[in-house]
Amino acid sequence: MSGSALAGIDQALISVAKLPRLREAIALVRIDARLRRGVTGDDEAARDLTPALTETTLAQGIVGWSDCAELARTRIAARLRMADANARLRLVVHTLEENANRAPLDSDWAFTRLAEAASEVGDFAVAERARARATHYRSRRRALAGTAWGGKGLASAR
Repeated sequence: MSGSALAGIDQALISVAKLPRLREAIALVRIDARLRRGVTGDDEAARDLTPALTETTLAQGIVGWSDCAELARTRIAARLRMADANARLRLVVHTLEENANRAPLDSDWAFTRLAEAASEVGDFAVAERARARATHYRSRRRALAGTAWGGKGLASAR
C-alpha cells in the first residue's frame, strides 16, 4: 500500500473515527495497516494510535472480528522491541484463545498476526503455538462455512 493511498484512507476515516463506537475499530485497522506496511515511521505511528484503544477488550473488537486492543498493543511492543514484549505475547495468546472460544470469527487471522509478532522477537514457543491455533481455527472456520468458503462441510472436519 503506497503512502498516498494510506493517507487517503486516513482522511476518509477521520470523521468516522469521531463516532464513539467506531473509534477503536478504526484505530485497530490503522494500526494493522501501519504494522503490515512497514515503512520507516510506521511502527511509531502505530504506537501513537494506541490512545484510541480501550484498556481491555476481552471480547472481540466492536466490528466483530477477532482483532483486539491487547493484540494490537502486543504487536507494537514486539515491533518496537519493548522490554515487556515477551510477557505481552504470552498473555495475549490466552486472550485470543478466550475470544476464539466465545466466537471464532477470524481467529486464525489474529493468531497468524500473533505468530508474526512472536517470531520478530524470537519467542518461538509462542510463535509455534499461535501458528498451530491459526491452522486449527482456519480449518474449523472453513468446515463450518462449507463449500462456499473452500471447506468440505462440517462432517469432514470431525
